[in-house]
Amino acid sequence: MNNLENIKQAISLQKELDKLRPLSDEQNQKVLQKFRLDWNYHSNNIEGNSLTYGETKLLLLHRSRNQYTQRINCSKNQGISREKVKQIS
Repeated sequence: MNNLENIKQAISLQKELDKLRPLSDEQNQKVLQKFRLDWNYHSNNIEGNSLTYGETKLLLLHRSRNQYTQRINCSKNQGISREKVKQIS
């Protein structure tokens, strides 16, 4: 795709978005939360972090890796696999 096509696509997407406005406070919060999650996941991935998308989401929701580790350890004690915790996240 060349620059002109990219600009046309961006304008088209902007028009679609404008039709959905105004967003409710709840919708706005969801958009910002998704943006923050994606931004953090991809930024960390570029830097070599091995966290999955689900792990990143869980970490952002609970604000500390220690709490995430505690949740993983707790799930192991209850016989729940790490993969299942990732799916739940």
